[in-house]
Amino acid sequence: MKKYLLFIVSCFYLSSYAQYKDQYVADLISKRELFKLVEQESITDSVYYATIKYLAKGLIGFYSNNPNQSNNYFEKLLTDHQHELDPQSIYNYKLIMCTNYMRLKQYDLAYSLLSQIDKTKDSMYLLKLCSVKKEYPDFTEWNSVPISLRKDSIGLSMVPIKDLNDSIHYFIFDTGAPFSMIPENECSKFGIKIVEDSVIIDGKLGKIGVAQSFKIGEVVTKNMLFTVIPDSISKFPKINVVLKVIGWDFMQYADNIQITKDSINFNQKLNNQKLNNLLMDGPTLLVNIRIGDSTVPFFLDTGSQSSFINSSEESKLSPFGSQNKLDSIGVGGFANIRVEKIKLFKNVSISSGTTIKIIPGLMMRYPSENNMQYYFNESILGQDILQLFSKAIIDIKNNTFILE
Repeated sequence: MKKYLLFIVSCFYLSSYAQYKDQYVADLISKRELFKLVEQESITDSVYYATIKYLAKGLIGFYSNNPNQSNNYFEKLLTDHQHELDPQSIYNYKLIMCTNYMRLKQYDLAYSLLSQIDKTKDSMYLLKLCSVKKEYPDFTEWNSVPISLRKDSIGLSMVPIKDLNDSIHYFIFDTGAPFSMIPENECSKFGIKIVEDSVIIDGKLGKIGVAQSFKIGEVVTKNMLFTVIPDSISKFPKINVVLKVIGWDFMQYADNIQITKDSINFNQKLNNQKLNNLLMDGPTLLVNIRIGDSTVPFFLDTGSQSSFINSSEESKLSPFGSQNKLDSIGVGGFANIRVEKIKLFKNVSISSGTTIKIIPGLMMRYPSENNMQYYFNESILGQDILQLFSKAIIDIKNNTFILE
């Protein structure tokens, strides 16, 4: 599934007398070298220009799941240096601040700030979401009892959920979906009440619903929110998939998630080495994969059957074969998108030290960067790679991702 919020950072061009560290940090920001930026946070302490320092510190807090730090620095940036920023940057940074407030469940502050910024489809959706969350605050009772898992016909992870009549339905467990989703005609089965009926989803009118109590295995969430999608866009008959989704909005408050071939566990006791190879990009996750001497950030998307490499990253790889024009393939949860070329690559090394061999057809380049950017802003790490391992550990608390 794709991320609907894309955050853009400003490029800074410094005068010839600017310090080297200022230019270095500005380059990391403008090139979206996010993992390097977080890893080398200490350098930002020596940055001369306050605008660059505050922006860097704000972004580091945002991506490393430290929303308080992030908002402290963005507030300084927007209070003391707003005259140095263009309107689009101001909008983007305020949207990041709203995301941080929502991460902290400070919905009043998020709502107040959203009310002051330009009305776009992203800000309007968040505004309505905040309004609902203020009225229906959510709370999750975590339990570490394993939740059974099965794979559907195209390899996606499915979790069993009982409806009000104790009948079992299977939902896609999707780390790449910003919001949990359900078709409108399924709401009554789970006691989901429609509380907002005018949000735009994929260009069509959708709704927001609340389940007073929603149980996933032994994990119970009070006032769990769902994006209620029109029935007309909820089905992909060619791949037999219905978009009933447990998304990142539910998972993000767990300390860690362990996914095996047949179960999902939350909040296990871990003794992992902190690898700093996992970042939160708003309502999605980024993992850092080492390929040769380079690293490539991938969205971690258990709701995508296939993995993809962004065409801008191809220069870092060594292709050894290709196949032209593949039609009607499921792409990141969306079907029937034409793929221009499949590229085959040799070894890809996960930064935990594990090396995997990519088999034919796993890495694909889409035909038009402009046409596809809405769906694929980054490369995607999907089920075709994840299923090669016995366990995936998403250690949110320690910014660590491990495949075993």
